[in-house]
Amino acid sequence: MSEETKIVRDDIYEEIAATFQWVEVFELDEALKDCGIEDKALRRKIAERYFFAIGNFHDQYWFKANGKKYYPMLCFSENFLDTTTDVTKLGTVYAKSDYFEFHQSSGGTADIYFDENQPKESIDYGIVDIDESL
Repeated sequence: MSEETKIVRDDIYEEIAATFQWVEVFELDEALKDCGIEDKALRRKIAERYFFAIGNFHDQYWFKANGKKYYPMLCFSENFLDTTTDVTKLGTVYAKSDYFEFHQSSGGTADIYFDENQPKESIDYGIVDIDESL
């Protein structure tokens, strides 16, 4: 049985978010290659531009939907949230730590991906198994 949901601010968020950004950079780079952009320097420039902008949006922006203002908040949970999940059973949910900023870390993530050529296999991720649903 899953533990009750608890939202925390913890420094581990920085590591979790950096790994998440790496996965995003990898997926964008694969999409750019699939669309015929072979020049690595151009793909990197696109990735850096996009992830700085979207990181800045996560860190500092709001948007309106149906006339109401909302603030993006990217959190990471220890359990899978699907359409049937009881949100009180997510376990620990990590909210942005006190000093982490997506736009500031985006360049470092691009450096790791493009300069160090970190292989996909070094980041363990995959599609949710039906058994992981709560």
